[in-house]
Amino acid sequence: MASLSHIDVDPKLIVTIIKNLSTNKAHGYDEISVHMLKLVIDEVSIPLKMIFDRCIAEGKFLSA
Repeated sequence: MASLSHIDVDPKLIVTIIKNLSTNKAHGYDEISVHMLKLVIDEVSIPLKMIFDRCIAEGKFLSA
């Protein structure tokens, strides 16, 4: 069984990815628009890192 424990999620990379998202795309099922996400980019990067770290640690991921 493969392990994902070596993956380190960097908040700076999260910020970079969010900055590069197109605002011309529709929002996902969570109904959070890219524009809104970009407005709160600094506030959400650490909580997103925590969520990603937990998903990796527990090996639990949801798909839409």
